[in-house]
Amino acid sequence: MNPKERFRSAATGIADDILKQARSDDQLLYWMTAAIGPDGKTAVWRASADLYSGTSGIALFLLDAGHALGKPAYLEAALGALAWCERTAARDQNHSFYLGRLGIAFARLRAAAITGDSRHLEHALRLAEGYESYVANATVNDLLGGLAGSMVGFLHLHQQTREPWIIKAIHALAGRLASTARWTPEGLCWDVRGGYIKGLCGMSHGAAGVAFALLEADAYLDEPAYRRLALEALRYETAHYDAEQATWPDFRKISSPMTEEQAALPDAILSTPSMMDAWCHGAPGIALSRLRAMELLGAEWHDDCLRAIARTRLTIGSATAASNFTLCHGACGNAVAVLEASRVLGDARYRAWAEEIGERAIASRDRDGFYYSGYASVGRPEDLSLMMGNAGIAQFFLQLAGDAANVLSPRVTADERGEGSSVNIGTVVRALAGGLLPASMAAIEARSGAESRAFLDRWRERGELLAFVADECSRVGAAEQFALDSQKLRMLAECPSFALVTVVQARDNDRLAGIATDKLTSCRLQLAAFSQIWRSQVEADPPRLLRIVNAQVTELALSEFSASLLEACTAPTTLDSVIRSLEQIMETKTSQATTALRQIAETQVLGMLSAGLIVVVES
Repeated sequence: MNPKERFRSAATGIADDILKQARSDDQLLYWMTAAIGPDGKTAVWRASADLYSGTSGIALFLLDAGHALGKPAYLEAALGALAWCERTAARDQNHSFYLGRLGIAFARLRAAAITGDSRHLEHALRLAEGYESYVANATVNDLLGGLAGSMVGFLHLHQQTREPWIIKAIHALAGRLASTARWTPEGLCWDVRGGYIKGLCGMSHGAAGVAFALLEADAYLDEPAYRRLALEALRYETAHYDAEQATWPDFRKISSPMTEEQAALPDAILSTPSMMDAWCHGAPGIALSRLRAMELLGAEWHDDCLRAIARTRLTIGSATAASNFTLCHGACGNAVAVLEASRVLGDARYRAWAEEIGERAIASRDRDGFYYSGYASVGRPEDLSLMMGNAGIAQFFLQLAGDAANVLSPRVTADERGEGSSVNIGTVVRALAGGLLPASMAAIEARSGAESRAFLDRWRERGELLAFVADECSRVGAAEQFALDSQKLRMLAECPSFALVTVVQARDNDRLAGIATDKLTSCRLQLAAFSQIWRSQVEADPPRLLRIVNAQVTELALSEFSASLLEACTAPTTLDSVIRSLEQIMETKTSQATTALRQIAETQVLGMLSAGLIVVVES
């Protein structure tokens, strides 16, 4: 049996087993698949509709398998499953790709391409309708479950249907991505959270995935603004490449809710990234983004491609490659990257490496009697899903045989040169500037809007923008707004890890919980870590407490009394020392005034302790 026949045979075995495990609901099919439960550790089995770990992902595989292997039963099962998914998705307005309605629509597009039945396109369009509220309120931007993935889904939908309203949806997604980006000195990142050291690299949740979606949109619609956003995302990742480890860091550290083990991590560990090499995080997924960048932008991305592929090649011989063969973070997902490299770079060695993984996966199944799930907590039972189980492994077998497309970086293959977008370079840079310097930009837009719009009508580097805004704020009497924005940027830049901030604040709260109110006089108090008092040079402006919370700098206006109290706690001190300091500032003259001040101070200290603005450092 030649390799292609062997891979097709293995895919057939998986498809047959999937059909045996199908469940029926009013003559519509679905499957029970694994997911991580609320505790973040154990696996639960449930019926879901999504592409990543649900029934539509299994249906997508069965469509390709039925078409490639000449098995009408697979196609029939897939279509029944998609009908079940659509009924289920009617209760969910998530329009993301791998986790929402656009993934189901993507499977319907595949059904249309295979069967030639245009009714599948109508189903796909209905799934995509009603996106406006989702885009306006989305809190996730990434490829896996956010706006970037939605953009990929809409691009494929327009490619097959040419419905004009879809272009409007793509532009809306791009505008939202521009307004939610975090503009760092290294470039753009998204979805920065309190559990991360900093913004993530990588394909599923990081900058690579957003860049991939934007590059696809630029190639399809010829939109330079989208290309600029993508380039800044790629620049962010390039800046964080670890040459010593020869890979990109995984900046995730703590989960939500935080576990006891994570809360006990040493500070140094909370600021030190891990390394992971998979489609979701690390070199294999980044390789896919760079290979597409090389196709669309040119040879300047060749070195990045080679670095990412070299690291991916190392993983093929790792212990992980001997057990987990799933697409998301298993060996087959990594092999998709080298198979894609074979296509883009024209090097037959890469295909040989990918086939090596396919052969190992088959041998593993023959030896153990099953394929391991992508969930370590599942154990022996096989998961059937696309990204975390057998359907994805079989999809990879079909890809090796030339019978299926790459679902880890689903590129569009046509283009549309239509009406230009309202999301042009000027609107992109203004959106980024507004996110970077909100108070400053509001001031100069209100007082010198024409000058700022003229300056921001083309791309400006971050440093160039900061210099312009500083000068413009000084000219229009808004220097204090710029000073405040700049201080917030410094706090973010100097923060060693947002995960460290989150854990330190949790530790402080735990310490306070064990302190009795009547024991506070024996405690030493201090202003909470990652906090500072900011005072304006404008006398009428109130002092403010600036504090990093969940990867953002929060701002709280203070009374003069509260600001003085917090300033007295800049270094570890006692409640009595704080009160003496306030007595000097307030110049109390009588014992009655001193008693009143003490009562007010004690009340405020208790309130500030409860709010986490002051912490107990020892007692």
